[in-house]
Amino acid sequence: MVLKNGEFFAEDFSIVKGDIEFQNGIITNIGKSLEGEQIDCSGCLIAPGFIDLHVHGCGGYDVCDKDSQSVTKMAHWLAQHGIVAFCPATMTMPHSSILNALQKIKKTMDLPQKEGAQILGAYLEGPFISAEKKGMQQEENIKRPNFSLFREYWESSGHSIRIACLAPEEPGAEQFAAFAQNFCSLSIAHSAADYEEAKEAFLWGIHHVTHLFNGMNEFHHRAPGVVGAVWDTPNITAELICDGIHIHPSVLRAAFRLLRKEQSCVISDSMCAAGMPDGTYEFGGQKVIVKEHKAVLSDGTLAGSVTNLLEEVQNLIRFGIPLSRIIRSVTLNPASVLGEDQKRGSIQIGKRADFTILKKAGFSLAYTICNGEIVARSFHI
Repeated sequence: MVLKNGEFFAEDFSIVKGDIEFQNGIITNIGKSLEGEQIDCSGCLIAPGFIDLHVHGCGGYDVCDKDSQSVTKMAHWLAQHGIVAFCPATMTMPHSSILNALQKIKKTMDLPQKEGAQILGAYLEGPFISAEKKGMQQEENIKRPNFSLFREYWESSGHSIRIACLAPEEPGAEQFAAFAQNFCSLSIAHSAADYEEAKEAFLWGIHHVTHLFNGMNEFHHRAPGVVGAVWDTPNITAELICDGIHIHPSVLRAAFRLLRKEQSCVISDSMCAAGMPDGTYEFGGQKVIVKEHKAVLSDGTLAGSVTNLLEEVQNLIRFGIPLSRIIRSVTLNPASVLGEDQKRGSIQIGKRADFTILKKAGFSLAYTICNGEIVARSFHI
């Protein structure tokens, strides 16, 4: 199969003209005037497939609900919105609920994944967080960092946890990190850590930060906190929720200027109401009110987002972020967080044939191609 007549993001994320050939799910050639069965990409930009590291729910489905098919249904919904791969995320809930969610994620991963986004593994957002910065997560289920408990989660997940979160200022965090980093990537999340505590945690082997600016102390010029520590540490990656609600557009512009091109990861942090009408939903065992693209608890606390990566890309274009930075932040950078940048995340010979193909007019979706198979297409190409 050949993607013809389009422009694509090259290895350095510059935009070039050319054709892309792929066979058996792998990119086999990049050039001009390539022959073979083709998909006409006239008027389109071919991007590497979008990867969302942090998804709690979407399309009316939730990772932690009782529907055994919910993660499969999420994968289908995400593919319809340009996402080729994702990490389903748990949260701070009763112990049995976390175990059940991790088991469901693994069971779904083990099924043939042909019609939706690929499931890359679980994102363990709770319970090792700070009560002070819990956000909408349930305080009664918060635990101090505990490696034995993590091992129980690890075994329950069938060794499929890819990212585990913790608040490094909590007792036991350093010992936890020393052991847990051998199993998955570690991330600072829902943490009251100051600048010095965050910098120290990076030396322990924590190399990622969950939804920068949210669930942490505000940046202050005399107390820069986790945010300042990230800006000061080149090898740390950081998530950004780019719905224009969690972070003001002007702050996003500043963040993209201060973060190095390798650091920024756009994520949705979406809950089940993504793609659904305004109304009342359940998320993390709590009632969430969704109105005008904003999800909150009854007290006004933000409760995840109702966005998706495609929508966030469109937002960031409107906010004035350079397109190459945007696309890298939804492709290669998240792949790097998972240690998968050698096989996915950019358009190179030998990498997976995962593509999110956008119409240049309006940056709406034309095709989602996952592992060489068309899993979504627009009816108005």
